[in-house]
Amino acid sequence: MIEVNKKQFNSIDDALDYFEVTIKRATNLFMYGHAEIEDCRQFLRMRVYNFYCDKDKIVNSSYIQKRIKWDTLNFLKRDPGFNFFSKHINMDYINEDDLDMILRKKFSSEVGTEERIVLEDLINKTKHKFSNRQYEALVLFLSGAPSDMICKFLGNRSSNLTRYYLLLAEVFTMLREVADEVPAN
Repeated sequence: MIEVNKKQFNSIDDALDYFEVTIKRATNLFMYGHAEIEDCRQFLRMRVYNFYCDKDKIVNSSYIQKRIKWDTLNFLKRDPGFNFFSKHINMDYINEDDLDMILRKKFSSEVGTEERIVLEDLINKTKHKFSNRQYEALVLFLSGAPSDMICKFLGNRSSNLTRYYLLLAEVFTMLREVADEVPAN
């Protein structure tokens, strides 16, 4: 169920009408002019529908608005056709040794599954200490978002990323403190 000002929506149409403005803002901000903008909007409407249909959990509108932003970014991240950097390299001019090395790096994971699980556990243990902005900065960092996207998402009007790096430094300090508290196996 979705709750707005301690009132629940009577129908899914009311809920979708309420969140349509947020959906359009998020998709226009991150995907303006992209060919799959309507697909993303439909995906976000389905997310709102899933929140509405879950009778066991009551979520408020501010949570759903944040989810809409995150899900828009996730849609872009999983879409192989969306290219943040419009740079292409012609593979014909790369020698075979370099090409093998590039392909090995591309298809091999530098961080193993065990390390990812440890990192996720550490983030989950520390998450309650993060402010919303700190958590957003961490997610943007982990997703590998480019600087112009970071500026748009965090609301910076210039290309100055000082605030972003300060937020990351605070997050890493908190993560380090929690990691030091956890006993080693």
